[in-house]
Amino acid sequence: MSFSSSSESNAGWGRWTPIAFLWAAFCLAYMARQSLYSTFGLLRSELGFSEAQLGLTTTVFNWVYGISNALGGSVADRVSKRNVIAGSLVFWSISLVVTSAATSPGMLLAGRSLMGLAQSFYIPAALALIASLHDSGTRSRAITLHGTGQSVGVMAGAYYGAAVSGEVGWRAMLGMLAGFTCVYALVLRFGLRGLVEPAPGGGSKPEAAGPGAGLLRLFSIPTYALVCLCAVAVGANVWMLYTWLPDLLRERFQLPMTQAAVIATTSIEIPMMAGLFAGAFLGDWVSKRWRIGRLYVMVAGLLLACASFYGIAAGGTLFEVRLATGAYAVFKGFYTANYVACVFDLIPAESRGLGVGAINMISAFGGSLSPFLLGALKPYFSTVVAFGLMSAFGVACAMALAVAGYWSFPRSSQGGQRA
Repeated sequence: MSFSSSSESNAGWGRWTPIAFLWAAFCLAYMARQSLYSTFGLLRSELGFSEAQLGLTTTVFNWVYGISNALGGSVADRVSKRNVIAGSLVFWSISLVVTSAATSPGMLLAGRSLMGLAQSFYIPAALALIASLHDSGTRSRAITLHGTGQSVGVMAGAYYGAAVSGEVGWRAMLGMLAGFTCVYALVLRFGLRGLVEPAPGGGSKPEAAGPGAGLLRLFSIPTYALVCLCAVAVGANVWMLYTWLPDLLRERFQLPMTQAAVIATTSIEIPMMAGLFAGAFLGDWVSKRWRIGRLYVMVAGLLLACASFYGIAAGGTLFEVRLATGAYAVFKGFYTANYVACVFDLIPAESRGLGVGAINMISAFGGSLSPFLLGALKPYFSTVVAFGLMSAFGVACAMALAVAGYWSFPRSSQGGQRA
């Protein structure tokens, strides 16, 4: 089968087929990230990890991931996105092998850093490829369908990490995942072999000055800059949950490691998938009638998610914590389903890879500190207070985006024609 990026060839179901292959790759990416979080007890006992060092398993990944995302996006705007995506999978399978060979906390954190570098090339290329296949009428739904791979990957990774490491050890668990990922890279490259990609930059010549000049141009778009600020708040919240919620449930409610991991991830990811699909359909529907409507779906989702986020720490029973987590996940789904499509409404087509890479870079840097700080301050700082401060920050970011977006959102065609 051959796929084309032209509007004529993109009609019908052909434009959805590449997303199926990319969905599985995205699922594997989050399995690779999440599976380690279910082994914190083993890392404490076998390698002598401290609480702060456990938080760093997320922080160092996100630092390197963030630094490299702009580079990955710039590369995706210039070369074959298929090759970038397949190469990223091979590279992060190698990083899993390096992590599995660690004999000290520092060595394991080096493996996590290598994974951050490897995965930073995947998402800008994948989302730019999806955007070339789908116009604004289906873009939120296409990006959301691909994004559900994250939710499934988080749940599968948590269960896989806990169950398999309990049977064969965490090292073998990571090695098995590395082997499967490497094989799937070949399957993915074969599956996308007939895809006809658009010329770099949609036919426009990429900026010769490189990603630095491109970033300055992107951040001169006010609404884009504020979406990046909101991404900091979202990243901080979600990475706190991904990193620490399994361990917090285990400690607070005396749950077994596997049960805590499964409850934590399913309480987030199943409701989030519902929010993603509802938010995607709403965002596409509203944007056809009111151009800025997609942005306000994002804002509403972020406001409600932040209010629910505080309830996760404040809940006194397992039911209350799961209820607040589920509400957070649904409303975050409304935000996540629309923010990439909104970014593509704001920026020129030739900068899509860089635009996604830059926002991931900002989100990773903003979000990476929160798991580390929560781990380092657990003996001195109330978890309820920490979650409350992060909720307030998210509300402030959402309100700023709502106000500024009204004045600076593009009023005419896609490509950054701003009022």
